[in-house]
Amino acid sequence: MRLPTLNMSFDYVLILEWLDEVDRRTGEELHQFLQELGVPTCLVRCKSADDVRAALERAVQNVPAKKIPLVHIESHGSNPLDEEDVRNADFGVNAAPGLPWTELGDWLAPLNAASGFRLLLVGATCFGFAAIAAMKVDEHVAPFAATVGFTTKVGEGSLHDAMKEFYRSTCQRREKLEDAVACAQRELRDPNEKVRATSSPVLAVRILRGVYDNIRPGAPLTKHAGELVKKLRDAGLPVPTEVGNAIPAVLLESGHARIKETWDCWFPPAAQCEDAYRLDWKWIERVDLDNE
Repeated sequence: MRLPTLNMSFDYVLILEWLDEVDRRTGEELHQFLQELGVPTCLVRCKSADDVRAALERAVQNVPAKKIPLVHIESHGSNPLDEEDVRNADFGVNAAPGLPWTELGDWLAPLNAASGFRLLLVGATCFGFAAIAAMKVDEHVAPFAATVGFTTKVGEGSLHDAMKEFYRSTCQRREKLEDAVACAQRELRDPNEKVRATSSPVLAVRILRGVYDNIRPGAPLTKHAGELVKKLRDAGLPVPTEVGNAIPAVLLESGHARIKETWDCWFPPAAQCEDAYRLDWKWIERVDLDNE
């Protein structure tokens, strides 16, 4: 699925290293590697979720002076499938409470807005792609323009090699994000290890298509309207035929309004000057989207 190209950029890499004392200092190694490439960096060694929050708040305050960061999280991550609710997946260290990716979104959203909706997030953790959970509904603007992360467990050496190649691709060769991710994938040592990327507009479309699928004209809308009429009648409320016949149109109209409201929360007018952040109904309504 491809939407219009996003305008993403960064002026420095903000490395949030949150590791156990016995861990290899992969965040510090990445900082040194990027320095050798001539890429400005800011390394923050975190010991708690509060340290992560404070670092992101400072980054918002520093946008006028230091400009736009790429936020790179170097830590351990939990498997979303091991959680009772996948939204509880987190990152951090065993000695301290982890930070749910959903909560991270509250702190990333102001930074993405301050960065002109061009923020790139890299989850250099096992299951770091769970960062997509930061895209909460109706609570804040989109927390990033795009995110890169692992969809699997990943070995320490694999992660280190993949991230070095990712930054060679983006910072030295100036390759597109999808090409840089493909280069990183080739550096992984285990064929079961996977890294991928997505953008906030693509995530938004996939989330909102789930809403639209309930009101899609045809069988889904008819079924939804029929279920609503049945509930009303089961509750002892009279539903005249003409009212029942009007319900599908009402559901469709209210569903469209709800989708537009959610989209505008993620991507307010300041963001919609870019084509990729404008709601194009064809992406919501098309049945064969996943074949794109």
